Amino acid sequence: MRDAQTRVLFVDDDANLLQGMKRMLRPQRDRWDMTFVNSGAAALDAFADSPFDVIVSDMRMPEMDGAALLEEVSRRYPAAVRIVLSGFAENETVMRTIGPSHQYLAKPCDPDILVSKINEAMQLRNILDNEELRAFVTGLKVVPSSTSSYRALVAELNDPNASTNTIGDTIASDISLAAQTLKLTNSAYFSLPTTVTNCRQAVQFLGFDTIRSLVTVANFFHEFSGDPSLVPFIEALVKRSLEIGALSREIASLEGQEKPEVESALCAGMLAHIGTLVLYTNFRKEYEAAMQKAGAEGIPIETAEREIIGATHAELGAYLLGLWGFGFHIIDPISNHHSLAKSTGFDATSAIHVAQFLTMKDDGSAADKMICATLDTAHLEACEKLDRLEVWKTAFSNMFPEG
Repeated sequence: MRDAQTRVLFVDDDANLLQGMKRMLRPQRDRWDMTFVNSGAAALDAFADSPFDVIVSDMRMPEMDGAALLEEVSRRYPAAVRIVLSGFAENETVMRTIGPSHQYLAKPCDPDILVSKINEAMQLRNILDNEELRAFVTGLKVVPSSTSSYRALVAELNDPNASTNTIGDTIASDISLAAQTLKLTNSAYFSLPTTVTNCRQAVQFLGFDTIRSLVTVANFFHEFSGDPSLVPFIEALVKRSLEIGALSREIASLEGQEKPEVESALCAGMLAHIGTLVLYTNFRKEYEAAMQKAGAEGIPIETAEREIIGATHAELGAYLLGLWGFGFHIIDPISNHHSLAKSTGFDATSAIHVAQFLTMKDDGSAADKMICATLDTAHLEACEKLDRLEVWKTAFSNMFPEG
């Protein structure tokens, strides 16, 4: 039916290119309701008639360029997925697209890649089926960084003795800094032959000048500036996330998983609770009610979140990172790290699930109140891994002896 089709708006001032795109995408007519316009103003008029699910815009256009257009679409229609498709690769101009766009695709773009990116964006709706929350998350441009991590990064960038490794490690110490750096590194703008899941490697590809531009010019990273009473919770969550990522990688390595799976465990483990950060900084009252309900009734935190908020932190986080172009090898473990029902063996999701349980303290710390993990011993037993629990506990103790 027509109503079930994905509505996609394509914007480019080059008439020949638009015609070519129409021909190229003709096979999608049964699945997509497509509109093609040649200016930012025409795009906004089209949105006013009937909002679109996805907008794909060129960057370099007269009067209103792609960055300005997507900024306006973000403000007026936050639920729309925003993609830049451009052959204009001037660094400063690309930086302007980082905030208002979810993904950057470079011209010439293989039609199969363009189709898959749009279809994947729509497929993400299966992860987060709450329409109101989906619109909110789609409208997010950035997630705030912890005060200490942000200031440490600024200090590193101003330090003449700073190295790729020290800057990479500083970025990796924060959920938001890491997610947004990896988002940019893996965008088509850089045309890398492989997916980057390591922040040191990301800094090597981007270079100091790009990182500095992200901080000072593009305003890509944002230091948290909200209620000061939230700061201890954010700092605790960031610290706990770093532990989860490191232990997830160690567990995956100890269990003989291949290097890509090990690196995915690190990345997904570190970012597994970015949804918690989104909830706690934007829906504090509701999230605290969910934590209270989970504690009072002895139910999993994700169950309480779904009842009170309408979705879980895992679903929100996976959806956000999917919009930002992270692959399903990262977002699937994030989406499922509390429930291993979809895991048929001991995989990256299993490693993260165990890590979040083992990193819990017994002192009622802020991070634990936000994560509240339980261990799926039945899954571990089915995988014949339950007897490895003590090995993993020892690994964590050796990695974080102060913990």
